[in-house]
Amino acid sequence: DLTPEHACFWTRPIDHLRIRSNVKELVITISDNDPFITSLQAEEMAKRFGAKVLRVGTRGHYGAEDGVTEVPEILEFV
Repeated sequence: DLTPEHACFWTRPIDHLRIRSNVKELVITISDNDPFITSLQAEEMAKRFGAKVLRVGTRGHYGAEDGVTEVPEILEFV
């Protein structure tokens, strides 16, 4: 059920249940202008994982090329 763009990254199905059973807490950060995954796709992924959602505004894909050097909002989850 991956988009063609994401299927090139994940060549095997993602086992959401297995991942959920191996982590204590999962938080998915959502940037409103990420060029690789839409907010809707990230929200759907979070639902599948049973993850918390943390919206961080317009941070692109969180890289220096997006002008992002820090994302302090995630520190409480580390």
